[in-house]
Amino acid sequence: MGLQDLLLVVPVLLFSVIAHEYAHGYAALKQGDTTALSQGRLTWNPVKHIDPWMTILMPLLLWYASHGSVVLGGAKPVPVDPRNYRNYRRGDIIVSLAGVFTNLLIAVACAALIAVVGVAGRARAIEQSAGI
Repeated sequence: MGLQDLLLVVPVLLFSVIAHEYAHGYAALKQGDTTALSQGRLTWNPVKHIDPWMTILMPLLLWYASHGSVVLGGAKPVPVDPRNYRNYRRGDIIVSLAGVFTNLLIAVACAALIAVVGVAGRARAIEQSAGI
């Protein structure tokens, strides 16, 4: 993986980790906890979520060590206080799964987009080779 690939991966990774943490905070808010909101962490602003190690150094080290085949990262965890949930057990499960579910949705959406772009590109290539 070259520098061009890294420049494509970085925005996707940044969006994914921010969406993951935002989902935790939003789910907590819906369960009755305003901690993330009151601390200004229920935001899409990347600056609020960047952790020097998890968001910058770890992905760069993984990219370098694996020659670009594995790039993982994270963000500052969004603060939540489970004592504020209306139903502790239910709220804790919902908030815990919110980030994972968000990443799953992003993965499914990206896979579908890749499939659509691939089909469209193949159709275009067939049209060009046929002289249409």
